[in-house]
Amino acid sequence: MKLEIILEKGQARLTSPVYLKADAPHRFVIEVSDDYIASSSDRMPAEFQNEFAHQHSLPEAKPGSLQARFNEILGKFAHTRYGASIGDDHQTLLEALEQRYGGR
Repeated sequence: MKLEIILEKGQARLTSPVYLKADAPHRFVIEVSDDYIASSSDRMPAEFQNEFAHQHSLPEAKPGSLQARFNEILGKFAHTRYGASIGDDHQTLLEALEQRYGGR
């Protein structure tokens, strides 16, 4: 059976659901030409890089709030990050785990 997938934001997604039997393999190999592989995994869209690269203001926080405490702990590293969806955050986590544990 041939399955069609869409590669988007570093994730492979089936165009239609397929239900596999319990004894089916859990890992499949997809070949992608090296010509289409990006050398970096920068998740920030290019149009936002300049806007956010120079933004070093602290995130808004009310006195005594958890955000105020985070700003105090993080100091100069506290900043508002660019908008990301839950899917983007999940993908970033998966990539970090893959780098750290190498698929183990």
